[in-house]
Amino acid sequence: MMHRRLIVWHATLAVAAAVASACASSREQRAPVAVAETEATAAVSKPGAAASPSPEGAAVPTTPATIEPPSAAASAAFGHGMTLVSSDASAALAAFDSARRDSPQFYLAQHNAGILLAGRGDNELASAAFRAALEVKPDFEPAAVAQARLFELDGKPGDAERVLRDLAAHNAKAVLVRAALAQLLARSGRFDEARTQAIEVLHIDERQAGAMLALGMVYRRQTQLELAQLALNQAIEGDGTLGEAYNELGLVFLAQDDNARAVQAFERAAAARPDVAAIQNNLGALKTEVGAYAGAVTALERATALGPARPEYYLNLGNALRGEQRIVEAAAAYQKALEVGRGDRQALYNLGVLYLDNEVPETDKMARDQKCVDYLQRYLKATAPSGDERRRVEEYLAPAS
Repeated sequence: MMHRRLIVWHATLAVAAAVASACASSREQRAPVAVAETEATAAVSKPGAAASPSPEGAAVPTTPATIEPPSAAASAAFGHGMTLVSSDASAALAAFDSARRDSPQFYLAQHNAGILLAGRGDNELASAAFRAALEVKPDFEPAAVAQARLFELDGKPGDAERVLRDLAAHNAKAVLVRAALAQLLARSGRFDEARTQAIEVLHIDERQAGAMLALGMVYRRQTQLELAQLALNQAIEGDGTLGEAYNELGLVFLAQDDNARAVQAFERAAAARPDVAAIQNNLGALKTEVGAYAGAVTALERATALGPARPEYYLNLGNALRGEQRIVEAAAAYQKALEVGRGDRQALYNLGVLYLDNEVPETDKMARDQKCVDYLQRYLKATAPSGDERRRVEEYLAPAS
């Protein structure tokens, strides 16, 4: 039996629940399953994307009197990049880079390059791209939202809030930014502020999907699951491509012990946002949970490609591969988690149990037993567990020692 912890959307991992796995094993196996709360994701922008209209008398951030239009070559490169976003992120990024090199004031290309750079973990370069977009068009809401997301991912929610509030202060009708602020407040546990912000946005635009998503996030965290489901369904009605809303809905269904509907919600989230590693990871994690290992491996391989710096994604991939009895590949995935996570304790445990339970090709029993002992002893040293936890690990060690 494998146990996993459900992680909460960004770099800070929080335990949401412990769920039992269907993976056949006589031992308890652990790994964090990244069923992530809605990640503060940002999407690539299409031509014509604009900031919300400014209220009369509002002081809008200074924008250059004229923005030089992109050249024909830059426009062609941008269009080519848009066709590749979902199928080949690296090629799409190369196209957006070409567009912004050719026309540095092409703020859409700057923004989209930033989104793809952030997706592969190049946060410094992504932040520079978002700043470049905002220097050209300071009221461009998608870039402000994306910049705030990077701050939040970097453990700087105060800076994220500042970016959003600065633009909102200049334009009270900046509904995209204000909805993002409501979501940030919800993730920060400031539920009353989040609810107020979301309701104010809905007074401006009663169908603003991001604001409904924020309300759903608040209600789910307060275990008002029926209200959460209602708000999230309304968010999806407002924007059927809002993968984050499907992701939150999946978490609602998990809280209701409805794995079948949770899988459906995560599948829709993954289809809507194939560029978001956490959402792909969630789908793979839950598919592992229900024994659909082939589909789990596919989703988790995509998650690790999109988020190569996240050790929990490799742990989840190892679990799915183990479920398919692809033991050598599972061991490699756990090793990668160990490498990326700088000695991740869960990876030590998983590797120890893997060598204890399975006949690893090209490894004799004595070598397997030694690896099991090495990994589990390192796990004990790293975690210093007590009580039942220590006794269980010591029982695993006894036959291998």
